[in-house]
Amino acid sequence: MNDSRVTSGGLLVVRRINWISELPFTEEPVKRKNVRLPVSGLSHEDVRARYRGFDGWPWPDDSEFALPPLTNGLAVATLLQSIEEYYAAVSKSYSCDLIYLDYTQGLRAPIELPTRFKFLGYDYGYYVWEHNLFSSLLHEVIYGIYDDMTGFSELINDNLLLPNIETAEQLHRTRTRLLETNADLERNGEVLTPIAIYGSEHRDS
Repeated sequence: MNDSRVTSGGLLVVRRINWISELPFTEEPVKRKNVRLPVSGLSHEDVRARYRGFDGWPWPDDSEFALPPLTNGLAVATLLQSIEEYYAAVSKSYSCDLIYLDYTQGLRAPIELPTRFKFLGYDYGYYVWEHNLFSSLLHEVIYGIYDDMTGFSELINDNLLLPNIETAEQLHRTRTRLLETNADLERNGEVLTPIAIYGSEHRDS
């Protein structure tokens, strides 16, 4: 399997999740125990409605639409028309978002995108492909357990993303330091990096 970081980025349609009422999909929510709460001031539904990063359910199923080819779980910008047709179809069933992931950390804006795609902020984590992804910002800041990590929630923007690369790099340094103290954070060998997110200013809810 190719490493997603060999590409500069791509389009993603992701289903937005209420992390208490919709996961796991095969189990009643009342059976779930030890559910983490989001940081103070946010509800699970707030997170589902506002978070614009890459974590969630990528490319939700739609039996009536065949996806175009994906590379490392993303579609190239030239396939935007086909992806918009897919997005329109799945949005009838789910709360979805059409975003562009930029692995250049915002150093090279994706000029091939229409002007309606605006910079929304930085996520922080990894998106290797649609079955291997993790947002530290979502799971370890917004739903975090360490004050050093959850403190970054005071800096996130209305999209629940980091506003600039400097803040993302600060989060990276904080997380690296905590890992050195054997903190209970994600450790699976993938490299976590800031990922710039582009999308429409408003999404389907």
